[in-house]
Amino acid sequence: MGNLFGSLFGKKPTKNAGDISEHDKAVLQLKRQRDRLIKYRKQAEKVLAREVEMAKALVLKGDKKKALLCLKKKKYQQQCIEKTETQMMNLEEMVNSIEFASMRNEFLKAYEEGKNALDYLNSQTSLEDVEKLMEDTAEAIAYQDEVNQALNGALTSEDEEAIAAELAMIEEMEAAEQVAGMVDAPTKPVQQQQEEAEPQVMDKKTNCQRSRSGVTLGCRVPVPVGFLSLFLSLSLSLS
Repeated sequence: MGNLFGSLFGKKPTKNAGDISEHDKAVLQLKRQRDRLIKYRKQAEKVLAREVEMAKALVLKGDKKKALLCLKKKKYQQQCIEKTETQMMNLEEMVNSIEFASMRNEFLKAYEEGKNALDYLNSQTSLEDVEKLMEDTAEAIAYQDEVNQALNGALTSEDEEAIAAELAMIEEMEAAEQVAGMVDAPTKPVQQQQEEAEPQVMDKKTNCQRSRSGVTLGCRVPVPVGFLSLFLSLSLSLS
């Protein structure tokens, strides 16, 4: 499996410098011939231009016979250039055809490898397994539908309304408890902090300690002296 996907998506093996296929040799030979034709065409164009200049010079000298000969040579060079261009076009078409054929063969090879990979993956899952899975899924869905229908049939419209009303009542109670908790929670701590923060004053008449705002914080109760003597004598006798 690894070799299959490796050959399909992996890197192609690199060729050594000396490994040249017949395809590469053919394309290289055609390109060399094309380069020779290009070189020949440039030389022919130079000769053509020179023949035109010579013909003009001979006409000025009055030697029409030699001027006519130069124009004949020019015409011949033009024909050679046209033939050269035709041969160059044929070579270009041949190179393009070879490269396209090579690309097509590589595509077909990759397509075949992809088809083999797909066949291998399909062989890992049988048609029976797929059909069994679909049947099990359909049975599970049908069972769930039956359960839903049974539940819907067991409850009347009055039951549905009563359930909805009970749910709304629970939601209202929960919301009321949350609001009450938010209001009552900080009352005592804040009041206690305010009382502790206020300055305290002792009322000598009542022996009570009050805040500046008049809130009674605590009182001292006087103990009679006779009661203390009696308490002390009882304690000594018991010891």
